[in-house]
Amino acid sequence: LPQRNCPLPNNLPSTTMKALFYAITAAILLTLCACRRDAAALERMAHAEAIMHTHPDSALAIVSAIPDSTLHSPSARALHALLLTQARDKNYINLTDDTLLIKVVKYYDQTSDKHHRMLAHFYLGRNNYYKGRYTEATPELHAAEQYAKELNDTFILSQIYGDLGGIYGQLFSARMELKYAMLEYETLKEWNHPDYLAWAQCELSRAYLNCLQPHKNRFHFRLNY
Repeated sequence: LPQRNCPLPNNLPSTTMKALFYAITAAILLTLCACRRDAAALERMAHAEAIMHTHPDSALAIVSAIPDSTLHSPSARALHALLLTQARDKNYINLTDDTLLIKVVKYYDQTSDKHHRMLAHFYLGRNNYYKGRYTEATPELHAAEQYAKELNDTFILSQIYGDLGGIYGQLFSARMELKYAMLEYETLKEWNHPDYLAWAQCELSRAYLNCLQPHKNRFHFRLNY
């Protein structure tokens, strides 16, 4: 079988060689033009991503204001869709259609960008979780978990554990719910963020009760079912 990167045969007609040269040159020029035209949108998206955790409302406003007509390359369109999903989630706006997010996952799975690949799988998993599609959500969240561990992204890792705990709680698998609730809490302890930590403590308390181990609960909350 011929090698993948074998050189072109020398006996190709000159017209074929010229056509091939022009096609490659045109493709390169089109890519460069698309990157240049995306520059302004990419700069705005970089700013939105930088303030995503601290000012999610502003990040949503920035990303939402970028017209689709200004996104020319596949990378710019994928990043825009991903950041829009992330900003909406952080502003408690659920997705209604995950078709575009599925395309984003497929795009980043073909790149070496592990950070955005992690986020793409995470938000596709979370979207499936919120829609009650637990069998579809779980593998996406586990894929995101592996990338989060490689990148040592403890915050996203805690969110993944929280969603997995929630899924197993809905499936009445108390031991698995407790396992992931404990992982979520232990991971968030490093952050020591009062809001996130309180939520993790609440979920861990619920998991202890569901697992019939209330004596192990160190936290006291008024849980409303």
